[in-house]
Amino acid sequence: MRKWCFLIIFVMYCCLIGCGKEKISTEVGEKIFDENDVFTTFDNKEFSYQDIQDKKITMINVWGTFCVECEKEIPDLIKINDEYNKQGVQVVGIVIDSLDSKGNVNNSKCAEATEILKKSDVNYINLIPGKDFKQNFLKDVQMVPMTFFVNNEGKQIGDVYYGSKSYEEWSEIIEKISK
Repeated sequence: MRKWCFLIIFVMYCCLIGCGKEKISTEVGEKIFDENDVFTTFDNKEFSYQDIQDKKITMINVWGTFCVECEKEIPDLIKINDEYNKQGVQVVGIVIDSLDSKGNVNNSKCAEATEILKKSDVNYINLIPGKDFKQNFLKDVQMVPMTFFVNNEGKQIGDVYYGSKSYEEWSEIIEKISK
């Protein structure tokens, strides 16, 4: 009985804070995106460094198809993208499980992600990461959703945020970073 209680409490805890463990080492000012990074969007378009340069701030939300909290956060991210786009802020999702452990496209996970994006009527870009980006940066991500911000030079600004947040919480963070 104690084991079941512990298991239930543990699962509830994971659902409240996110899916996984925190572990990624990035620092403010670290270049996360560069000229060599090329991604594919879920509508088969190319997304590159140029797309980062076109905006003052890019909010990168790393999420997974297996993560309930990630999916619950999507309406707030849609609202952020709508409200802050005119101020030069864009939201970009990266689907962490769209590639397998060898860096190959995982078609079944991409299909799941596409279904989630359509069902949620997502209005912001979602990406399948390039193999190099997955191996060099995303390999250390052990918890999603994980969100960070980069400037138009691809450098991290502000902290890395773990777990889902509300529209109000993201607005406060964006206002702080924008100053």
